[in-house]
Amino acid sequence: MLENWTIGKNSHHSTTPKEQMAIKLSTGQFEQIGKYGEAAFPNECCGFILGKLVDGQKVVTGFLPAANEREDEEQYHRFLITPEAYRAADKEARGRGLDVLGFYHSHPNAEARPSQYDLDHAWPWYSYIIVSVKERTAGELTSWVLNDDRTKFDGEDILAAIREDLFVPQSGDASRRL
Repeated sequence: MLENWTIGKNSHHSTTPKEQMAIKLSTGQFEQIGKYGEAAFPNECCGFILGKLVDGQKVVTGFLPAANEREDEEQYHRFLITPEAYRAADKEARGRGLDVLGFYHSHPNAEARPSQYDLDHAWPWYSYIIVSVKERTAGELTSWVLNDDRTKFDGEDILAAIREDLFVPQSGDASRRL
């Protein structure tokens, strides 16, 4: 599956180099997000990114898929994660000794770039991973962070490894649907 993938190069940061963060994913995690997007196509998939902040880097240990609660006729270009789903994900993450580092979603038949809708509904600090899915095939994957004044997203560098355990020890499967 990785032969179809590209990692978006996010090099425009509004932070100083000391403040720059990156998000760390394994190749298996790239594939997992792509599979979520392909399965939901032609609608948007969505869910939570779980992990830990380690030496200033967001280290992903898994995902919690969430139901897209947007109205059926809007799911092809919008997603909605309810406050109840967020609370449940936060509780699940804390129970595992992890944090909610952000959110992922797909852009069916569109680029892996934040939309105005994404900008209007995002929170600073959290990572927003977007995977482009065109004709049921996952493609480019990018990560973004809303800047503190909420005026724009800044690209977040993605660091990849072959396995999750190259970053931090992993206990069990961190993927479950809420």
